[in-house]
Amino acid sequence: MNFINKLLGSHRKKAYDAYKKGIECYNQLKFSQAITYFEEARAEKALRKSLEFKLATFYCGLAYRNLGIVHFTRENNEQALLYFKKAQKCNPGHIDLNYFIGICLNNIGQFKEAMEAFKLIQETEPWNIPNKLKMAVILHNLKMWGNAEKIYRNLLEKNPNFADIHFHLGLSLMNQGKSQEAIDAFKQAVQINPNYINARIKLGITLASQGYLNEASEHLNTIIKKNPNYADVHYLLGLIKQERNDSRGAIDCLKNAVTISPAFKNAQVKLIMLHCQTGNTEKAETQLIQALKYYPDDFRLKSVKKFFKIFNPEETSKDEISREFRAIFGDQHSLAALRNEFHKGLDIMPNFSEIIAIFSNSRFTQEDSAISEFLIPLIKDQINKTPTYPDLHNSLGMQLLFRNKLVEAEKAFTTAVELNPNYVTARINLLKTLHKLGKNEETCKQGKIILSKQCLFPDVFFTIAQAFFALKNYDEALIHAAKALELQPSMKNAHLLISHIYDNLGHYELAINEINKYLQSHEAVTQVSEAKNLLKKLQKKNMNT
Repeated sequence: MNFINKLLGSHRKKAYDAYKKGIECYNQLKFSQAITYFEEARAEKALRKSLEFKLATFYCGLAYRNLGIVHFTRENNEQALLYFKKAQKCNPGHIDLNYFIGICLNNIGQFKEAMEAFKLIQETEPWNIPNKLKMAVILHNLKMWGNAEKIYRNLLEKNPNFADIHFHLGLSLMNQGKSQEAIDAFKQAVQINPNYINARIKLGITLASQGYLNEASEHLNTIIKKNPNYADVHYLLGLIKQERNDSRGAIDCLKNAVTISPAFKNAQVKLIMLHCQTGNTEKAETQLIQALKYYPDDFRLKSVKKFFKIFNPEETSKDEISREFRAIFGDQHSLAALRNEFHKGLDIMPNFSEIIAIFSNSRFTQEDSAISEFLIPLIKDQINKTPTYPDLHNSLGMQLLFRNKLVEAEKAFTTAVELNPNYVTARINLLKTLHKLGKNEETCKQGKIILSKQCLFPDVFFTIAQAFFALKNYDEALIHAAKALELQPSMKNAHLLISHIYDNLGHYELAINEINKYLQSHEAVTQVSEAKNLLKKLQKKNMNT
């Protein structure tokens, strides 16, 4: 028996040493090395019930998840998916991972599997708007555009100021041939968020395909003024100018596109076509040589090369040139063909704000903060490149908030809101940050603005209730806390807050009732202790009255 105890003791020490080294690596953001040590600590089957095994498993899951995030932000979906699944195996209770798993599955084309992942989140968080939006995107990818439209319209009934929902509604409408309704949806998205580049581009494409060339040009030029290096937009402006028979202007736009992005195949092809049509054979051949450097095996470009061998600009009309190129490339390089862009599957792009929002609501928040040290420099670098993009400032604010740098976070959220006053997510983040800073009057002001936009988020009502409570405005605090519970009955902390409110109002029986509701459903040991202590005090007060 002593031998077995000694043996287990040596194994336990080995497991503990490996766990300790894993934690050191984890805190240094060396997640791969940390996993190696954590897995070593977990390797001893005889210690599966030990504290070392449980801690190593927990942190191993976090390290896998953090590696997944690194690949996720780099759009390496397959590798990210692998790490997220390993993380979920270590920590099955981390339901939030299904959100990332669903996104990765969607982006690699496994739409039905992605839907199942999002459904798991919906079961526990039916109010989660980003999750519902992702489910609608998957329906879009399954070509169930009518079903996707229903979800978008349902979301807009309660959240009319979400630009992203209007944008995706426009995409579903275009696929159903409802062009004018799509234009209205894209316009609404741009009105809510003037810096929403994708929405403005899709609006420009839709307007141009419907013949509204002047209006389309206005929207596309608006983008170029703030983002002069957007190759896609120069290309679209080139197509519009060609539609107006302005070949010289079209060529200039396409040159801009190719200068910015030399491997931009569609712009290369269109430029070759226009040089031919304007009789500049030498320029066309020069452009073809450039295109073949990037796409040497493209059979269509090779066909154009053969065409040049028999091409005589003096004997070939523009119509003949157009017919020849149409035979080679089809109609893909025309405004009308741009409508086909709407039939493509939609990737769900990594969004820092959503990632950190999920972390903030996670039970593992305290253990997750190390990943912010990796992400903050990336976001700041993007801000230096595009300082007017509000989502980047919001993302930075969330990371700073996660590192408990409240003053810096407030500044970042304020900038996001100044850039886009209708950016509800950033304003909610600002609301919560102001409350954490003890700026309760400002919190209430922001809350009033958010609620005026008909945003029925339980956490917003709860934060406003906390601010009113701190200001000793108990009536308003009670109204907002009750609304939070109405929207989300599982919000247990609202019961605790309501109990405090009733206590201050002298309604001790009502306060006791709320405490009991809280205790019946809560698991957090520290807060349960707080609630039980409050319950004892309330019972004494109630007896005295």
